[in-house]
Amino acid sequence: MHVLLTIGPAPGIINHALALAFLLAGQGHQITWLTAPSSRAHLDFIGNPFDIVWSPWHEIDFDRTRPGRKPHLQQLCDEDLVHGSSLFEAEVIRDIGADIVVNKHYYSARLTCDRLNIPYVM
Repeated sequence: MHVLLTIGPAPGIINHALALAFLLAGQGHQITWLTAPSSRAHLDFIGNPFDIVWSPWHEIDFDRTRPGRKPHLQQLCDEDLVHGSSLFEAEVIRDIGADIVVNKHYYSARLTCDRLNIPYVM
């Protein structure tokens, strides 16, 4: 089974997802990450061995010191972000032939999976 992990750029989320990815890979599943470019440094540091698709639509601003920054859950509900993310996810799912999407935080992934009629796990 080909599993697409849609994971946010926070190191804690990445670390949890990496543990899951290793468990799934150990059972013979193919793993592809879909995450924001700002995840690159942490993924390189921990030595992620899985295929990665970089998505500008999955970028989240976690800088709490920046004036005007919306809380990350509010960012994830932005209509333009959800729409753009969903279109990008659908293209990736088709391109890689994902059988299931495992997601943390992105509302768009649920909508995408419903539209494409593929399983979704959060």
